[in-house]
Amino acid sequence: MNNYDIAKKLNIDHKTILGHLRTRLDAQRSSMSRYHMIKNLINRISICELLLKQNEIEHFLKILITGNEKWITYDNNVRKR
Repeated sequence: MNNYDIAKKLNIDHKTILGHLRTRLDAQRSSMSRYHMIKNLINRISICELLLKQNEIEHFLKILITGNEKWITYDNNVRKR
């Protein structure tokens, strides 16, 4: 059953049906994006907890090197005429 059949049975314009279907689809998409955001947040929290537990066993955070360095590759192009 397509939107034209539904519009005929309800005696309304098919564009109204399309608008309602689009609204429902957008609501489903936003709920799925919220689900994925929450799932990613839970994953990040569990990874942080795992790293902290691992740090208690072997102190890898002490040897971890962090910094704000910019790596630039040097390319010496020589132009010839």
